[in-house]
Parts: sequence; structure tokens; C-alpha cells
Amino acid sequence: MPFTSPLFIVFILVFFPAFWLLEQQSRKAALGFTAVVSFLFVFINFPLFSLIPLAQSAVLLMFQKSQKKSGFQLAVAIVLFFLPLLSFKYTDFFSNAIGGPSFGLTLPLGISFYTFTVVGFAADIYLRKYEMPKPSFIDNVNILTYWPHLASGPILRGNQFFRKDNYPKLMERDFVTAAVLIVFGLYKKLVIGDSAGGLVNQNLEMGVGSMAPLDAWSTIFGFSAQIYGDFSGYSDMALGFAIMMGIFIPANFNFPYSSRSITEFWRRWHISLSSWFRDYLYIPLGGNRNGILVGSAVLMLVFTTSGLWHGAAWNFIIWGAIHGGILIVERLGRSMGISLPGVISWPLTFLAVSLAWCFFFLDFQQATALIMSAFVGSGDKLQYNNVAILFFVALVIVDFIFRPYRVVNEEIKATRTGIIFAPVVLTLLFYFAGESLPFIYFDF
Repeated sequence: MPFTSPLFIVFILVFFPAFWLLEQQSRKAALGFTAVVSFLFVFINFPLFSLIPLAQSAVLLMFQKSQKKSGFQLAVAIVLFFLPLLSFKYTDFFSNAIGGPSFGLTLPLGISFYTFTVVGFAADIYLRKYEMPKPSFIDNVNILTYWPHLASGPILRGNQFFRKDNYPKLMERDFVTAAVLIVFGLYKKLVIGDSAGGLVNQNLEMGVGSMAPLDAWSTIFGFSAQIYGDFSGYSDMALGFAIMMGIFIPANFNFPYSSRSITEFWRRWHISLSSWFRDYLYIPLGGNRNGILVGSAVLMLVFTTSGLWHGAAWNFIIWGAIHGGILIVERLGRSMGISLPGVISWPLTFLAVSLAWCFFFLDFQQATALIMSAFVGSGDKLQYNNVAILFFVALVIVDFIFRPYRVVNEEIKATRTGIIFAPVVLTLLFYFAGESLPFIYFDF
């Protein structure tokens, strides 16, 4: 059920009064109600596949209750957690890679997000990183299928979701920040993401090979606006709904297009994923402790794996490898004391990110053709969409200049600008929202 659908409005008008009423009686009852509702989100979309998070919750519970947790037990649990994701998401990819048939398996909603959530939670339990909550099947179902994050993240951590200062009293919750996040999230999705996406799709329909350079550049930058509005907009709304429930979810975006390096970009973009790979793959594999060559190899492995996490296709692997390669170059540059002023590093970073998005949205052949058109294109089809697309790119820049919220130590707080302009933005939604498009990360 997309956050932008009319049915979802009905849902929250029913859910939140019921949730608040229940929590006045019992926190446990409210959490149980949330777990049931979240599970229904999965069941309604894919009835049979709803057994997957239930099975993962049961495996996690057995691991939690084990008196002497061993590395072997953790390894078995992780294999069981990953098995559904590997089966549904990558069977066709690996089968096709060896010349086998395609099976056309449907990807269960949110499986990439709740699989990484449960794997990270199990690893934290084994490593005793923090005081663990009492084992509970309902709690496990809740963190895996928690409806605000289910379809497009963020990836949740047990110490954040179950932290002791969760559930402040109803009147102590920051409903102002929640409202700003929800309003600006809708604005990012419907006005920026969907509008830019619709215009980009029209540009693509004429064929990337016949584009003039201006057409190609507007399409490339349009990708940047579309995915930022779509994914950041979803995450903002998810955080806003969680605040209304008194549950902490850390920021997943921190104005990433203000970054002056790809290193900084990944501290600001999809923060829950980049931190997950850092903590559960990069550091365990040695990180940068074994010298720059080994560290660079590990970094490339992490980012190609990150690309594969996004989608079972070579273009996603290439997208991840591009980011990994630039990160290695940046690391080498820092080791030699090379740094660029912000007036140069910011546009270069935005350009690199935007060009890489071509491989995220398009297959290899189309992506390379689009980039070639941008630099040496000879087409003469200047589209009226170009100016409109660049207008929505400009709105993304306005977003990180004025900043409706700030992120401090993973916490989000509405700024005065966000509070003042929230009613204006809400008005713009009724007049300038583009045709509603599916959330991009619903496919992941």
C-alpha cells in the first residue's frame, strides 16, 4: 500500500487512533497491534510469501534463546535468513549467467530490507553489542515487517528500534517534526520525484541514441532528481510515522547532493545501507587495517555487493563498481594529501553520482549510449521537457540549501524553515504533483 495512495490515508486515519488508544492501556498491546498490522501489509501483497518473515522471526527467536550462542549457530541462522532472498531475487540472474532458463520468480515485498534487518540483529546478538531485549516472537515480527519501513527501508537495527527511551508519552512526541517530514516527504515524492520521472520517461521514449547533448544531460540529471525525490521522500515519511508512534528510526538521508566527495555522499545517502555494509561486511573483512591494496579490494567487493543488493542485473553491479572505484581514487588522493576546493569538488561529485545513475536506471547498452549522447551526441531533437526537468533538479538544490530539517547524531529535528514552509509545500502538492509513479525501491 503506497504512502501516496488514497487507501493509505484511510489506513492511517484508522491505525493511529487505534494505536494511541491501545498504548494508553499497554505498550505491549500497542506493539502487538503494530506487528499484526505490519504482517497484514505483507500478507495482502503476497499471501504465501508472508510466511518468510514469520519463519525468519522463528529462527531468530531460537537463536536468541540459545544458551551458548556459537559462530556455527550464527552462520546457520544467516544462511537460513538469506536463503529466501537469494532464491527469489538471484535465481534468474545466476541461471541466465550460465545459460540456463528464467523462472520468472516474483520478488516478495520488502524482502531485501527485512533480510538485512534480521541478519544484522542476529549478528549484534551474537557479538553482544548492546543490552538485548527479552526474546519475543512478536517483537521479531515487528522489527522485520514494521510497516513504515517495510517497502523501502530504512534497514532497522535492534538497538535503535528497541532502545529504552522509545515510547515517550504521547504529548511528549515531536509531532511538529513528524508533520514536517511527512509533508516534505510527500512533496519530494509527488512534486519532485514523480514529475521529474514522468518527464524523463518521455525523453527516453524517443531513444537515447538520437538525443542531442542537452536532451541527454537533462535526462541524466533528471534521474538524480527522480530517485532523490522518490527514495528520500519515502524515508522521510517513514521516519515521520515512526515518530508519531514514539519509535526511533535514524535518518536515512542527510541532503546527499550537498556532498563534496563520493565518500561524503555515502555518509549521507541511504545511510542505513552504507552503515550496514560497513559494520557487517567491510570491517569484518578487515576494512583498511591490512594496507591500502587489500583495503581497496575489500572496498570494491563491498560496493559491487551493494550494487547486486539493489538488483539482480549487471547494470547494478557496474553502478556499485563505479562508486567503489571512485572511493578508491579518493582514498589514494587523501593518502597523497590531494584535496580539491568545494567550488570544484561539489559539482564533480554531483556529476559523478548523476552519470552513475544511468547504470542504475538503464541496462548497460542504453546507459553507455545515453552518456555518449551527452558528450558527443549529434541528435537534433531538443525536447520541451529539458527546461522542465532542470527546474525539478533546481528544486532538489533548493531542498538542501534551505533544509526543512537537520540531522544531528542520527536524530532529525524540524528547522524553522521547514515549519514555516510546510503549509506552503502542502498547498503545492495539490497543484503541482506529477502523475503518481511506483516507488523505485519497491522492486528491491
